[in-house]
Amino acid sequence: MRNLKLKNIIAMAMICIMSTAIYGCEKSNISNNKNNTEVEETNKNNEVKDESKSELKDDKKDDKKDDKKDDIENSSEEVNKKDTNNKDTNNKEEETNTQVKTEVFKLYSKDANEGQEIYLGEVEINKNDSLKNKLTILANTLSEKAFSGLPITLTEIKEVNGKKIAVFDLNEIGNNAGDTPIANYKGVNWYNNYFAGSTGGDITQYTLINNLLQKNYSGDWIDGVKFTYKGKKIEFDHVPELGETNF
Repeated sequence: MRNLKLKNIIAMAMICIMSTAIYGCEKSNISNNKNNTEVEETNKNNEVKDESKSELKDDKKDDKKDDKKDDIENSSEEVNKKDTNNKDTNNKEEETNTQVKTEVFKLYSKDANEGQEIYLGEVEINKNDSLKNKLTILANTLSEKAFSGLPITLTEIKEVNGKKIAVFDLNEIGNNAGDTPIANYKGVNWYNNYFAGSTGGDITQYTLINNLLQKNYSGDWIDGVKFTYKGKKIEFDHVPELGETNF
């Protein structure tokens, strides 16, 4: 009996010991699991923090890049503005330099009925042009405005007794030019339309001499003017002054 009781006691003790051991293991496992979970959470938190830091760094880098881009763009805009301003300034200077100073020459004639002076118009000529060019432009304009486009050609500017004399040749156009006899002239011509008649001849003389002499002009100009007709001295009754030197 004693042995049986002893065995029972030993068995109960073993059961208690085993129960305690199992409980301890489970408790240990639970504790270990908690610790592992906490470690994992800590690691995750650290990873999140690292990612946040990395993102912050990247954001800062991007912000710096953006700032640099903005600085570059702003500096480029300033350079472009300066270039534009310089170009505008240069263009203005070029415009100022290319502005041509001109002189205005007014043209007059006489009325056939009352003999009063009439205004024909004006011509602008570059102030820096040579005297020869100025006279040529003036003669061509006068031809168009008063003489139906008949040629008035500057042949020479000669000096006589210290005075500059311009010589202009009056020629015909088309079939009337050259050696064509006056009797065969057709259309508008000097002889029939501008040398004929006392009134017509007087107006022709007045218009040619006064407009080419430009007596009121104060710049460098000719002192006198003379005309030829087809390269020869003019000896027609109604325009005697054209064959002389007029001052």
